Parts: sequence; C-alpha cells; structure tokens
Amino acid sequence: MDLIIFHSPIICELNSSSIAYTWADEDELRYLNSENNENQVSGRNSCTNLVEAFYPLYLGDSIEFTPRRHSGSMTRLVENINDSRWRYTDLNNDGRYNFVIANQRTDSINVFLGFDYTKFQNQETYSVENITGPYDVVVHDFNQEDCVDIAVVFSKTDNLVILLGKGDDSFVVSMSYHTGENTVPSMITVNDGNNDRQKHIIVVNCGTNTISVFLSHGNGIFDPMILSSTGADSVPYFEAIADVDNDGIIDAVSTNSGSNTTGILLGHNNGSLTLLTTYPTGDSSAPTAVVVNDLNNDGFLDFFVCNFDTSNIGIFLGNGNASFSTQVTYSTCYRGCPIWIAINDFNNDSKSDIAVSIFNNDYMSVFLGYGNGSVGNAVQYSAGDGTFLFVAAGDFNNDKPNGREAFGGMNKYKTGGGSDPHSIAISDLNNNGWMDGVVANYRTDSLGILYGSRNGILNNMVTYSTGINAGPYSLGVSDFNNHSRPDITVTNSLANTIAIFLADQNGTFVLTSTYSAGDRSIPYTVAVTDLNNDHKSDIIVTNSGTSNILVLYGNGNDTFTNETPYPLGYGYLPYSLAVNDLNQDGWMDGYGDCML
Repeated sequence: MDLIIFHSPIICELNSSSIAYTWADEDELRYLNSENNENQVSGRNSCTNLVEAFYPLYLGDSIEFTPRRHSGSMTRLVENINDSRWRYTDLNNDGRYNFVIANQRTDSINVFLGFDYTKFQNQETYSVENITGPYDVVVHDFNQEDCVDIAVVFSKTDNLVILLGKGDDSFVVSMSYHTGENTVPSMITVNDGNNDRQKHIIVVNCGTNTISVFLSHGNGIFDPMILSSTGADSVPYFEAIADVDNDGIIDAVSTNSGSNTTGILLGHNNGSLTLLTTYPTGDSSAPTAVVVNDLNNDGFLDFFVCNFDTSNIGIFLGNGNASFSTQVTYSTCYRGCPIWIAINDFNNDSKSDIAVSIFNNDYMSVFLGYGNGSVGNAVQYSAGDGTFLFVAAGDFNNDKPNGREAFGGMNKYKTGGGSDPHSIAISDLNNNGWMDGVVANYRTDSLGILYGSRNGILNNMVTYSTGINAGPYSLGVSDFNNHSRPDITVTNSLANTIAIFLADQNGTFVLTSTYSAGDRSIPYTVAVTDLNNDHKSDIIVTNSGTSNILVLYGNGNDTFTNETPYPLGYGYLPYSLAVNDLNQDGWMDGYGDCML
C-alpha cells in the first residue's frame, strides 16, 4: 500500500492506489484516500493556483512517502480556483489521465486533457447560464456511447448538470436538474442502487437534510429526483454507499454534522432510500467522513466515522441486518480534528487498518487493525522539522522486505560539521552484497561514502575531495568503464563542473576526470542512463545558471564526448531531473522542475 502526500487546502477527489493527505497554508490536513486503482494523484496549491501531480516513493515497509512534482509543464494553467473538488480519470480512452475541476470561483467546469504522457493541454472551460457554485463532480458514461460524461452539482443555485462527451475530447451541456430550493448539494456519487445495470446519481443536500436519487435511463437522461430525509436538522455532510443489510440492494450511510449522528438509509428496488435509524457519534462530535468495510472479518459490513470536534474516530460493527453496535471511539491525537478516513491493509497482515488525516496540524494518524473489530492506538506521522532535500531507499540489511513489518527505528550518521549534505545515492559500491550510501557534502567539498555491513548498519564515512570551492550538489552511480563496478559522478555547482570518480577493485574511488558544464552554468541535478541505446552510460545535467540541459554521451571507457546543451529558454532555471521512457517508444526521455 502506497502513501502519497500533497499540498492542498481543499478537499480533492482522487484515483489512487494509496493514502493521500494534504497540507494547507496553516498545516491543515484535508483529504485521505485509499483505493485499489493504480493511478497517480494530483493536488492543487492555493497560493499559486497551480496543479501539481505527485507520485508515490516507497520508503521501506512502514509505508512512508514524499511528494514529488510530475513536471514543470504541468504546474500551470489553472487560475482562480477556490474550494473546488475534482476528478482525475481517462476521459477520452487514450490511456492518458485527464482531470475535471468544479471551479467555484469562476462558476465553471475546467477540463484538462493529457497528452504525450507528460503535459496537459490548456483547459477547456464549460459554464451554464444562471447556474453557479459548482461544488462536486463525478465522471461516467451516462449515455452508453463509450464516451466519458460529467455530472456536476452546483451548491449556490441548487442544480445537477450533465455534460455529455462528444467523442472528440469536448463536452456539451445536456441537461440540468433542480435539486430543490435551498438544498445546497454538497456531494455527488454514482451507483447502481436498484440493480437495473444503470448508473444512477446520488446527491447529498446539506441545506434541506435530504439525499436525492436521480435514476438513469442509460441515455444521459434522468428521472425527476427521489428525495429521502436524513432526519430533522441532521445537516448531512458525507455519504458512503454499500449493501449493509445483505439484500442485494445498495444502501447509504450518512454523516450528520448537525445532529451528531450517522444515519442508515435502506435502499429499495425503485431506487429510493428510507431512513431506518441513526446512531449517535457523541455530543458536539460533528462527524465528517464515513467509510464502510468489514473490519472484523465476519462477513458483515462495518462503518467508521471521523468525529471532527471530539478528536476521535468512531467504529460501528455491523450485524449484517443493517443494525450496528454502539460506537467505540479511538483518539486520533490531542486536539486534532480528523476530517478524512481511509481503510486498507497497510501492513499486509490481511487485517483492515485505518488512516485518518488531521485538519488542524501536520499529522496523520494510523490505526493498525487486530482483525477482531478493534484497532491499536494511533501512530502519528508528521512532516517533522527541517527541510528534506532528497531521499533514497535500499534494502540495507538484505531482509528482502515484503511489507509485513514496520520500520525498526532510525539510525543517524554524521556527515561532518558544516558539511550540509545535499543528495544521497544508494548502491553496492564495493560489490560485497551490502548496500552502501554516498553523500554529496556541499559545504565541505567532498563525497562521503558510508559502507554497509551485515547487520544493516553503515560504517563511519570515508570522504573524497571534489576540489576546493567545488560545491558538490547531486550524485549519479553507474559503471562508466564496463569493469563491473559502480562508479560515481557528481555535479559541482560552484565550480561549474561534472566530476567522475572511478572505483578501484578494493572499493575505493579516484577522481579521474572533470568536464566543464559551461561558464556560470550552476549544474544541479545529474541523471545517468543510456540515452542513445548504445549500451553505454550517458550523463544528463540540469544547468540552472544557463537554463539548459547538458548531455555527455559515454564512450564506455570512462570518457565522454559530444557534450550537447539543450536550451530551455531564458529564466527557466532547471532544478531537478528524471529520466524514463515516457512515450514508450524505446528511447529514454527526460523531464524536470524549473524555477520559473
């Protein structure tokens, strides 16, 4: 199970194989998701109104990740977003992911289509006259024409709007449905509630304490809504859809922040819902998110809620007949307001675990399940103090981790006073079967190598000078002369050079050559790969000072020729770089971050 972090002050809808949690301007954690789709996740930065995509980075067995931008070309385009929700999916069946935003500030729907696996086209904007306040959005093929369509709820004018896909990457506003005066629709889901093989739309109306069901005919047209009450003054915030009474018909569980309850609504063959009962979540609890899952492996569905104002989660164990046990609560953290919840088996022990995002601090709480309906105390995960510049991972103790164990703790290794390490690379540098680490020490102009040992402990650092005032910044490891031993390359950002350290048979290194990156180039990140498919390692460097990408083609004998700069344009200031075959044509491509 992967964990993804991204910065965002809003509630986002994700497709992800992972948990995700967010930071806002005041360290507010907002959204947490755990699904079984293997897609990337995106978040939106409120300060810059930019969309950023992040990928999971697997750091051992305790499921910890760091955010990483997708590409500089993606962090653009979106402006004036405020309190918006969106969906991320493949809208046009081209195998590339797109996203749809319900943009409240501009009262419009923004559609971004992906192309060449790395960029998104400029947005297409759709709006409806006299209909404002788009709040939540879902995507589905509502008219069965093999084109993805869009459904949006508008909270200000109380509308449900359907945009049908035309098959040419565009959409047309098809139908608008009124959800009722002052309903304030706040959430929309899609499900086949009555088993007629059509996907119907279910809307939560927090303004009138109701849930609306719009039955589909499979042609993009929906019947007038069927209203179901969630209870007087309930103020429903969220709903989860599941068959809680095992009759084969989908039911709903709502969180009612106004009445501090959860409601069980039974589904019927005609698509309607009837409130069966409510369960208290505690005085002044203000429940937010709810999820449904079988926590105790008895074959009956249970549900779990985030109690925002009482800093806990509530577990209700199901009996299989739409009745549930009294809530059992578990504290998330002191004065922490849980807002979103996810269920999955995070440690691969075949028992459901719970993860919760906390709104008002920089923590996430994880509860490991015991398989009997109870969970352990919350384990807190924090962003911590300091600035993390780089991270790498390897199997240091050769235990071949299988995801069934947590980290056994942390060992700290000194890199020297004032060394200011900027990057680290992991490899078996001396070919003894144990992973080693090499660090670029920016302030002390050195490489530091920490050789690994049998018990997973790293030995004291051995240093190699990179030259006076070199400013080593980024590292790459590869076999540059085909002697079956890893060599090292480092960018010297102060000296504007790229240095090559070749490995000896005993695992030591010798500085053999340097290559100029260009006057005032300020080389930052280095990547090593075979760009031209000649089975020889090439070097790619981002030159921030001269706004270009420099490629040194390897000869296979620890020398490099055909130094080729690729200009990016004035002021791009490239910072980081990654390489992969992005368009699957058999040739390696490069992509990076630029500080525009």
